[in-house]
Amino acid sequence: MIASLNSEGYWPSLLRGTSHPYKGDGPKEVAQGDFSRTQVGDESDTSPYRSPERIMGISTDTYIRNMGMLIRYLKARQ
Repeated sequence: MIASLNSEGYWPSLLRGTSHPYKGDGPKEVAQGDFSRTQVGDESDTSPYRSPERIMGISTDTYIRNMGMLIRYLKARQ
């Protein structure tokens, strides 16, 4: 498990979803357009959506799964 950490010290995972980073309150006007297909509005919308790009990052699911394996390994060695 330790060997699978990247050089920055985390387990990289392909992320299934992303969002725009929070940049403050968005405009008061409603963004024009049909966002039913994009699953996200303008650049101020922080709703999660499926990205068309492959984004690698830290996945909570991967972290919890790997930490569980490490904890079980350490318990077995006691």
